[in-house]
Amino acid sequence: MPVGSCAVRVSGIAKVEVDEGIEWRATVQVADESHELRFGAPAELASHADASMFVAACFLPAMAWGQDLEIDGPVSAHLLARLPILGRHYSTMDPGLRPPEVTAAEAVDDPEPTGHGTACLLSRGVDSTYSVAVDRVEPAPLDHLLYCRTLEPHHDPEVSDAELAATRRVADRVGLPLHVAWTNLRTFTDPMFGWSAMHGAGLSALGLLVRQRFDTLVIPSAYDLPGTTSTGSHPSLDPLWSTADFRIFHDLTDRGRHAKVAWLAEHRPELLAELKVCYSDNASANCGQCHKCLLTMSSLRAAGALHLAPLFPSELDLEALRRQRLPGLGLRGLWLPILFAAREVGDDDLAAAIEDVFRLTAVPTLRELVGGRSRSLDRLLGRVAGPARFAPYDPERATTFETFDRVATDRLLPMVRHGEVPPPGQPPRPGLRPSTVVASIEASLRHRRR
Repeated sequence: MPVGSCAVRVSGIAKVEVDEGIEWRATVQVADESHELRFGAPAELASHADASMFVAACFLPAMAWGQDLEIDGPVSAHLLARLPILGRHYSTMDPGLRPPEVTAAEAVDDPEPTGHGTACLLSRGVDSTYSVAVDRVEPAPLDHLLYCRTLEPHHDPEVSDAELAATRRVADRVGLPLHVAWTNLRTFTDPMFGWSAMHGAGLSALGLLVRQRFDTLVIPSAYDLPGTTSTGSHPSLDPLWSTADFRIFHDLTDRGRHAKVAWLAEHRPELLAELKVCYSDNASANCGQCHKCLLTMSSLRAAGALHLAPLFPSELDLEALRRQRLPGLGLRGLWLPILFAAREVGDDDLAAAIEDVFRLTAVPTLRELVGGRSRSLDRLLGRVAGPARFAPYDPERATTFETFDRVATDRLLPMVRHGEVPPPGQPPRPGLRPSTVVASIEASLRHRRR
């Protein structure tokens, strides 16, 4: 990816009245390409915004391009002062990202808070459904919900309308008003970043858009405290996008993903009817085959609640589950509680499938053992073995959560296995016990027989 003295420039910032309210637009110049970036919401939410949202939207892209960031508009001085900390956080998760110098046409003191109340983002995934349903004292009881109707850019208008209707049903069931925003952010960032890396900054940008209406925005958490890993939304990252008049709160880490599913199944089972985690298809239902679907269906099955979630297939495809590979410790940590729950309830088939995933993930493939030594060897492996099970980090394509997770994992495994600390970017050598290799081979043979 190009590195140089050029800057990512955000200019032409304008407030435009549209049928649904106010839309803020800006031109983002990256290298020799221009992109129009848009954020919108009803006028009572977004009429007094400044350019701070564009900082959150463009900060990581500037890091990816190795360039500084110039904003031709007013930006919160409180936020500007914290950007170096954010940059250092991101670069620790991916050393290939360079913290940018950020300049704004004007650094403005934040006004006295005008917003009142605590809002929570709702997407109808496990984390946000739990966050809007659970009784809370931190940061405060919820007063409002915020939904972005364009956050899945591949949804056509019909699916988008159905998704909004389903989200309104959830809001009605929890008894909170729903506010709707929109943005084309992902059409700009997806070619550079997987949403899993970008979503903390992206959701914070939505919060900065509507900060005149609320004083606090809750971003649902994905992990419990032991499982917290390097990812784009993190307890140490999200609050740094706050301003003096608006607080961004990364939700509590007292329950992990499976514990949230189990809580919903016990306390708010009616909300499982609208559970939507899948981003793979242009559809209102969950596909049942992608990693997020398989993870959630496994959790629902272990909690005895799969029948309560009709947007998923009625049966979990255990063979599709066995094909999953978990490149980092963060992803593996999401599966561990499901494995323990499956064992506890006597679901031997589910437990065995998850155990096979762990075994097959633990043993490196031939490609991982000898790949990267020569281009001709890599081409041969590609023809013989097919595509790599873990896509390597491609700095000209995307940084994803998996990249962050692999960096953290590659730092830890050599110390655990060998007491070694390799240079950054060097993957750990296998160092596996023979019993692990044998177990992986047995799991692979079982999978092939099926």
